[in-house]
Amino acid sequence: MKEVTRRKPSLVVIKLYEGQLLNSFIVITPLGHKVLVNEDAITRLVDKHPELRGHEDLVIRALRDPDEIYRDKSGGFHCLKKIHAVSDYIVVIYVTKNNKGYIKTGYFTSIRRKPRRYRWLERVFSK
Repeated sequence: MKEVTRRKPSLVVIKLYEGQLLNSFIVITPLGHKVLVNEDAITRLVDKHPELRGHEDLVIRALRDPDEIYRDKSGGFHCLKKIHAVSDYIVVIYVTKNNKGYIKTGYFTSIRRKPRRYRWLERVFSK
C-alpha cells in the first residue's frame, strides 16, 4: 500500500477499471490519522450511497484536504469538502481504531443543511 500525503495530490485519484479498484491507499488526514481506502471500503460506500458512484476521487479529496473536520460524540470524524459538482459539500465520516482509520460512510449535503447538522459537533480542524 502507498501512503498519500498532502504533498502528492496526483496519488489520490483512485482509478477504476470495469468496476474494480486497482489500488489501495492510506490517506493521511490533516489531523495525522491514517485512513485505509481500499476496494471493500469504496464498494461498501457506493453500495450504501449510489450517488457517490463516479465520485470516488471526491471521497479521497475530502479525506486528504478537507475544509473542515468535526468530531462526533462516538469518536467519528466528519471531513467536509466544499465542491462544485453534485452538491455543495461532500462529507466522509471515518473512525479510528488502534491508530488505524476506516471509512464509515459518506454522502453529499447542502450548504443549508450543514449548519443544522454540525452545530452540536466539535470542530477540530478548519482551513
